[in-house]
Amino acid sequence: ANPLLTKKDRPRINSNRNDLLWKQRREFGPTELNGSADSDWGTCPKTRRSFSGMIIRMAGGTIAYKTRLQSVIAQSSTEAELMAANDAGKMILYIRSILWDLGIPQLAATVIGEDNDACTAIGNAQKPTPRTKHVDIKQRAIADWIERDLLKLERVDTSVNLSDQMTKLLSRILFHRHNDYILGHVPPGYTRAYKEYFGTGLKVDLNTGDKNPTTSADKRLANSLAARWDYICLYS
Repeated sequence: ANPLLTKKDRPRINSNRNDLLWKQRREFGPTELNGSADSDWGTCPKTRRSFSGMIIRMAGGTIAYKTRLQSVIAQSSTEAELMAANDAGKMILYIRSILWDLGIPQLAATVIGEDNDACTAIGNAQKPTPRTKHVDIKQRAIADWIERDLLKLERVDTSVNLSDQMTKLLSRILFHRHNDYILGHVPPGYTRAYKEYFGTGLKVDLNTGDKNPTTSADKRLANSLAARWDYICLYS
């Protein structure tokens, strides 16, 4: 965090602590690219085509995003999700090439969060099933990228899938939860701002400011994050 930036000047987190669901989110390193993809199914009233949404993040902030109407009619929600994942994969491969030129190579497969079980199973299994033979072969390119360790489809819960924001109307709680992460209001776990926002126990109440871990599990998590924070301060 910028030491010249006061707490008053920092972005305001609109969600309360419980609504952020920070315990259910995977942490990524400061140079580790990651993304999420989602789609609705047949919501265009004129064409019955679906909308794809994707968000690409790095260092706790959104660096690329896209929403588009899919080019063909998806005959199942799984096919619509595969199209969205394929679009996210193409964007990630392009960004990986830019990062390579900038001297920030992505040595591990880039994780794409996807909330559809069938989509992640088809992509990771790298082969079709009798019920998915209708899916266009170009949408199966993501299976080849996964086999080459360029991408990795990972199941995430819909409640923490940021790309849900890009494809459909959301309730007030979901809207603010996703926006707080998409817009970078919630700092990543390795930053000083995260420590100041959440405290060492990650049990800070954004309304009362209570920072004391309560349960034994919270205390163990607090000790782990505190040790990691000390390591970052010493060696970064």
